[in-house]
Amino acid sequence: TQCGGLAIGTPTQGSQSDNALGWNHYRWTVIKGPWHMPLTATGRGLPGNLVNAVATTWANHFAVATDEGIALGRVNHGGKSASLVNLAFEHGQNFVAKVHGLWHPPVHWHAPPGQVLEKLPTEDHTTTVAWEPDTVAGGKAGYLWLGHWRTGLDVWQYDAEGAIINRWHIHRPQVGNYVQCLQPLKGGAMAVGCYGAGTRIITLPGQSKDAWRKASQAAESNPTKAQEPPGARPPSVQELNGQLGAIFGAEPAPGYTGELLPLCDDWRTGGDWIGHYGRYWAILLAMGTTAQRGRNWVHRPNGDRVGMYATVGPGGVPGEGLRYWIYSLDSANRRSLQIPHSHLRTPPRFGKAGLKTHLGRETECDDHGEMYRMSQSGPGIVGRLRLPAGLYEIGVYDVNYDGHSGANRLRDYVVHIFGDGGRNLQSANANPRQSRIALFFDGVYKHWLARGPATIHFKLNRNHSFNTIVVGVFVDRLKAGWVVGPGAANLATAWSSPTAWRQLTRARNTPWGVAKALAAILPAMARFNLEWYAANYGQCYTELLRWDMKRFYGGNSNPIGIPGARSCARRLGLFSVTRCLRGLLPREHPSLQTGQTNRTARRTAGVRRAPAADLN
Repeated sequence: TQCGGLAIGTPTQGSQSDNALGWNHYRWTVIKGPWHMPLTATGRGLPGNLVNAVATTWANHFAVATDEGIALGRVNHGGKSASLVNLAFEHGQNFVAKVHGLWHPPVHWHAPPGQVLEKLPTEDHTTTVAWEPDTVAGGKAGYLWLGHWRTGLDVWQYDAEGAIINRWHIHRPQVGNYVQCLQPLKGGAMAVGCYGAGTRIITLPGQSKDAWRKASQAAESNPTKAQEPPGARPPSVQELNGQLGAIFGAEPAPGYTGELLPLCDDWRTGGDWIGHYGRYWAILLAMGTTAQRGRNWVHRPNGDRVGMYATVGPGGVPGEGLRYWIYSLDSANRRSLQIPHSHLRTPPRFGKAGLKTHLGRETECDDHGEMYRMSQSGPGIVGRLRLPAGLYEIGVYDVNYDGHSGANRLRDYVVHIFGDGGRNLQSANANPRQSRIALFFDGVYKHWLARGPATIHFKLNRNHSFNTIVVGVFVDRLKAGWVVGPGAANLATAWSSPTAWRQLTRARNTPWGVAKALAAILPAMARFNLEWYAANYGQCYTELLRWDMKRFYGGNSNPIGIPGARSCARRLGLFSVTRCLRGLLPREHPSLQTGQTNRTARRTAGVRRAPAADLN
């Protein structure tokens, strides 16, 4: 997972109704690592929780790529659930510099000897991993390829007994130093995808440099049509009723007092936040000029009692604050945030080229992290957000404007966010929620549900990146609506009236009726059982969106006819919309051709979004 460790699933037998619907069931075993870097070169378990890739090697064995090194292990599938045997990690050679760069480095710590370090991967941050078996030698023989963030490739050759007999380090100019993906080719070669340096074909010493070409030519002389995996079909009436059944079975939780629940990320909205976010309160960092409220633009349509404070985290120069940057006062870049007034990114004005109505302003604030070594921990950005009483959706927007070149590509953050239970991350009562911000060139909103009154503390961990940046913070208040009474055993008894409930659910035997009921009931779940809603709304809305698109392309002229699907299309993002289209439409449909999918997705998803399923 992105920042939750490793999860291993074992297929299990579901209920008879679930099997009839084609639902697969897994029993999951979750393995988590420490949030603080281990101080030994090798050890048991995972070195960290930020998992970038997993690859299977020989029988039941696997390799895990994390930001703190690699882990090798074996899965035992005996019994009712999967169990791990001998999961062990290895740091990279640069972990010594990272230990010395800790905010409070250990006093009596000693670096491992050189003969130990030279057998480790060249870098801690491993971005991808691949396994290429040696079919001639057989057994456990093969090649383990490790792609890194800044140092290129490591390749380890294993013999039939599983011992390492050769090591290669491949870097620039053979490949780019930022390796993002690996794909084994026929003939013993490896296709290496590099961030900003294209794709390279690598063959190891002793292997034929042309074998992969011959295999490719042979495939071209005997072409076979590639079989794409089947797309997700639209849900049936029985499946939609299954979603309703899960909702009806949820128990009420009106007394929920937790401050934070994570929601889905938004990769679709970009800088077009007006009408989607910040309708209660927002702060656009560095958006204001000298004459406009100083450094930040605070947007307060309704949230006068919201307050925010942010500064540089521990490990920086004492007394240094955040730095504010304006790259472009009037930008047409859709990733830049809109300026609040007039719903245009800048007011219309005349120039040499005529009337100009650019749409935004490219701004950000940072922690001045570029002045520190990347092996040093911190400083990052820390702060707090004060919320009055009520239920809120918090959104943090971040975009890597120049993330396609140089050291600016090296930005990979961990967000720790927690409520009043602890004043710092070391507090036993803090119980922080973690999220990860990586590969965010197009911009991403990270979301949480919070219940006030509360003071929300947050930390953007630099995580050995070039520096730490943030662009905006948004708060939307969700209406309280009806309150679950003490005698409500389920959602039906908590509804406004029995008559309204019967009218809503009487047409559950028709696709339109059950979809309409699902769209109306889902928003109420945020007030009936908030934890259930945060954990399940994404799956429910995805099913609803698939059904609604099938209805539209099946002949109905009204796209996104279900009210709940409007916010779903915006919230789940362009990738989910495209995936729905691929599952519902024939392969030759023009909207799936190059240049058409985005326009179709924008037409069906480009509606105003109400946070948390039209709760406003």
